[in-house]
Amino acid sequence: MEAEKVLDLITEQIDKLNQHPLDDYSGDTLSRVAVRLASYKAGLGRHITIAKKAKWQAEKILQEAKANAYKRLKAEVNSTDAKELKILEVGKEYDAYIEAQGWEEALTGVSYNLHDIIDSIKSRLINLQMEMREHD
Repeated sequence: MEAEKVLDLITEQIDKLNQHPLDDYSGDTLSRVAVRLASYKAGLGRHITIAKKAKWQAEKILQEAKANAYKRLKAEVNSTDAKELKILEVGKEYDAYIEAQGWEEALTGVSYNLHDIIDSIKSRLINLQMEMREHD
């Protein structure tokens, strides 16, 4: 499953949870949502790995482009100017690196947030169990 699809599924589950106060949901419903979110989180790990690799590749391409631009510019201008001007030469590569880094950070952030949501659901389930024991 593609990362965008996983993010859409996660967002869909979170949107459903946010439609009502958490107290309105039964333990069964919360358990099912928690398991579903945990399975999406597990799948997200693979996409985070892919995103990290893409970021590293984009960084490598950026560094190579900067080196090539510097080498070419150094033949035309002095060394100090070449260092400054090389940035103008690698805009496309820099944009690709920013995009890859942003994607990796977004996926990692969602993963951390999912962990917090799942923990919150677990806490609510424990409270529901305690309430049921008190009423028995």
